[in-house]
Amino acid sequence: MHFSHAFTAPAPAEQTWQLVSDVPAVLACLPGCSGVLDLGGDRYRLALAQRVGPFQVQFQAEAKVQREVAARRLQATGEGKDGRMGNSIQFDLALQLNAASDATHVAIEAEINVRGPVAQLGFGIMQHKARETFAEFTARVQAALGQGGGDHAPVSPS
Repeated sequence: MHFSHAFTAPAPAEQTWQLVSDVPAVLACLPGCSGVLDLGGDRYRLALAQRVGPFQVQFQAEAKVQREVAARRLQATGEGKDGRMGNSIQFDLALQLNAASDATHVAIEAEINVRGPVAQLGFGIMQHKARETFAEFTARVQAALGQGGGDHAPVSPS
């Protein structure tokens, strides 16, 4: 499933880049993410816990992060397993920053593939969960930047 999300961070691009390029700091903004461990070589281990419909999933995941400093672009790819329920996830996420006066436009493109019992819930429920997660992520990024509010576009599936 492909998802797009965009919002305006009411902070300069350099300040926003400092937050999003600090992987543990930006993952702290992701709802349900915990236990981030730097494995070295831009690889990270983390736990992702979410309620999706009637399921409580708990993925143990690993991600590889690439930073393009000059372009202010972050790319993360990874996968995880929820051994308790037999679910698995693969993700490819790109986060792009663009300066906009004294603010920063943040665009996120995510390809997320879920397999197992939770995948049977269907696209509508997954889309709802993605909207909810990205909205909370937006609010947490803005709070981490010492700001509140800001504009954000709804998540749009492709």
